[in-house]
Amino acid sequence: MTPIEHDPWVGEHYQHGMHGQRIAIVGFSHWGVGDWAGFTRHVVGNVVQGEKLAFFDQIRGYFGDDDSGTFWSKVMFFNFIPDMIGSGEERYAEGSPE
Repeated sequence: MTPIEHDPWVGEHYQHGMHGQRIAIVGFSHWGVGDWAGFTRHVVGNVVQGEKLAFFDQIRGYFGDDDSGTFWSKVMFFNFIPDMIGSGEERYAEGSPE
């Protein structure tokens, strides 16, 4: 299986950042089923629109922000492992050598 490198999420106000500082947040990997280059942007876009995902809500909370739309519009997000790990218990797996 050929790995798919995901395009990063870059918020529309990333250039202005938070208090003048641009912030890049690095996760480990996506897990789930279905995979395409725009997957990261799709997932974070859903969070901005109100979908509750604990991982993204916790990150936002670390920065003391209560609004996902506002927070994620100011930051960049991508994963260290650029392709999908898998689903269920596979989410604890290692990335492929590629």
